[in-house]
Amino acid sequence: MTMRNMFLLNSDSDRKIKEIFCGTGETTDNGRQTVMMAIDGVYRNGRCIDNESDFMVSNDHVMKLKGVNRKIIFGASVHPYRGHREMLTETRRCLNAGASFFTWIPSIQKIDLEDERCIPFYVCLATEGIPFICYMGSDNRLGNTNENTEIYKKPKKLGTALDVGLSVVIANYPMLCNAEPVIQEETILFEELLEMLRLSAEREWNLYADISPYCRQGMTDFYERIEACVRNGEIKPKQLIYGCSLPVPYDEKDNPKKTLLLRDVMSIKSNRDKTEKELKKILIVDDEIMIQDLMAQILTGDGNEIITCGNLKEAKEACSRHKFDLVITDLRLSGKDSTEGFEIISHVKTFSPDTKVMLMTGNGSPDALAEALRRGAACCVHKPFEILDMARKVQSFGIPMSQIQTKGQF
Repeated sequence: MTMRNMFLLNSDSDRKIKEIFCGTGETTDNGRQTVMMAIDGVYRNGRCIDNESDFMVSNDHVMKLKGVNRKIIFGASVHPYRGHREMLTETRRCLNAGASFFTWIPSIQKIDLEDERCIPFYVCLATEGIPFICYMGSDNRLGNTNENTEIYKKPKKLGTALDVGLSVVIANYPMLCNAEPVIQEETILFEELLEMLRLSAEREWNLYADISPYCRQGMTDFYERIEACVRNGEIKPKQLIYGCSLPVPYDEKDNPKKTLLLRDVMSIKSNRDKTEKELKKILIVDDEIMIQDLMAQILTGDGNEIITCGNLKEAKEACSRHKFDLVITDLRLSGKDSTEGFEIISHVKTFSPDTKVMLMTGNGSPDALAEALRRGAACCVHKPFEILDMARKVQSFGIPMSQIQTKGQF
């Protein structure tokens, strides 16, 4: 029987789970909060590979259980190789359904954490202030062990996610037996984890580590090294939590009075009350869909209305239907020698003189910059640019944004 069978298709097991955790049986503890996590299947070229998705729990399955008992905390999972738009659509659907965090097991789901298809997912969660739990560890405990999965189990690959401001918890697989010997792979992973934690302060990462696996028999040497790093000031205590989805802060692990939601432990602030904020309308013009979506993810944080398009004709049509507070356009929309961005600046300033226009360009020649300013652009941004710099420029035009901490480059 596969892991999927055990979790989804065995009706007796499903019934017992619902009785214990969902309040449908006499054994339920009504004061209990339960974390239930989905694990998305394995995807390749936008398609789910059923015969490789041995360990899979769908988001719909957990949403259904959450509908039975509101005390269930929903942890969602969306594979980044679903296809760009489908991945973002599913992520939004899970957020609207009340997902408190998202999670991957890269070695089981076969996700390369540095793959560029992951970046829109990282940016979306960072913008929404939603934490991300990434399970690392030896894969002899779960799933298919026939494939070499080393490329999926490197904590340092999370640097891409951390650089865009995502709050990341590195966790280990549940230990099935306290008597299991420590294997070399776990030692290597631990050394990488320590190095990542040391780099965190220098790079201003929102990185956290679940230390509970290191508190079991046979792992005390690892735990002592963690405590030594804390005493020496190499690692900050706030980076360490005990348990990942319902964690106890490190300083309270010896006498925990309560468990806290992950977002509470990390003090993630996401102000979603938009009723007192004036809605601003922004047009993004770029021939690369990924740039459109990434920019939109960053700029929607405080309720701004975002419209995207990919060419001159669409941009002019959008301007005829809407009055924009800000237009951000790339200079070249149809080839390396094109300059449609200049025409967009002129069109916008002719029909809406108060609208601010920002030009993005990889051509930083003085003549191009002078031409953009002559046509009425408020400023020019050189590609690649720092996300924080872009956010500050947008705010300078009176566009409300969250306290964005996203880093990295476009």
